[in-house]
Amino acid sequence: MNGPDLRFLAERASDLDDRTFERLGEVHQRIAVTRQRRRIATAVGAAGLVVALVAGLAVLDRGANRNSPTPAPHPTETANGDAGAVPAPPRGTCWAVPPRLAVDQRFSSDASEEVPCSQPHTTETVATFNVDKPTQQEAEGRAVTCAITVGEYLNRDQSHWIPNEYAIYLPSEAQIAEGATWMRCDAYLPAQWRPSSDPDSARTIKTSLLNTGANPAPEFWACLAQPPTKDQPFVRCDRPHAYEQSGTIASLASLASYPSAAELRAEANAECGPAVPASLAGADVTAVWQSKEDFYQGRVDGVCFMYHRNGDPLPPR
Repeated sequence: MNGPDLRFLAERASDLDDRTFERLGEVHQRIAVTRQRRRIATAVGAAGLVVALVAGLAVLDRGANRNSPTPAPHPTETANGDAGAVPAPPRGTCWAVPPRLAVDQRFSSDASEEVPCSQPHTTETVATFNVDKPTQQEAEGRAVTCAITVGEYLNRDQSHWIPNEYAIYLPSEAQIAEGATWMRCDAYLPAQWRPSSDPDSARTIKTSLLNTGANPAPEFWACLAQPPTKDQPFVRCDRPHAYEQSGTIASLASLASYPSAAELRAEANAECGPAVPASLAGADVTAVWQSKEDFYQGRVDGVCFMYHRNGDPLPPR
């Protein structure tokens, strides 16, 4: 797909079989290859909104709504991360990675400062992976696992979605020289809404991301001034705004071909409409769907948004 957590190909529980994670991984890899071919300036093409949502939705279809999120399960850490002469950082460690480098170096060495999560930071470690030798190739090979783990850490599912990203950072060059044999799997929030491309920077925050998908703070919610099909900065949700995410994902499966615009509109109305809270009763809904170019295995998914067709702003959240 083209775009920000449009990290999106979530699997509804009714559609899942015992190969859930394998299928998510296949989707992720297909999108990664597609993006890699499209992007000339970077070496890796597996990010954007799509993939984090795709691979990260490990707990699906809880049937909750905006007003009553379900409790989060304990996040799964994929490795102990204590191998090598240099100890790996524990889960929940926050880092002051420069906002642009958080994206640009997402499969590279990082020597950023560790900071308390109550202080300004951009990324947070959700797991570490033990490896014989930390390399970019090893990092890219863990992308699916990292994206899934970020989804679990945020406690995000098809009914509890916020824009989010994952990154795998190698130890600093000095740590590698000292014998470090691990890699960090970090979560971060994109600083802008970019459905047509990967984010270009990370948001600076002052709180942990643990379980934020289930009950996100207003500043983590996606509110926009323009239609969500356009690249744009987020706007404050505590002021009037034109578009607001519903926190849910719409899906169409078992398709022989990519749906028509009319079919996508009908599905958005059917699936996004029930997520409109009572406080916004009467609001219209739309969904930002993965592109035809990224249509894969007969399914398409879209992030739901609320708005007023007559142009009236939505009230502060």
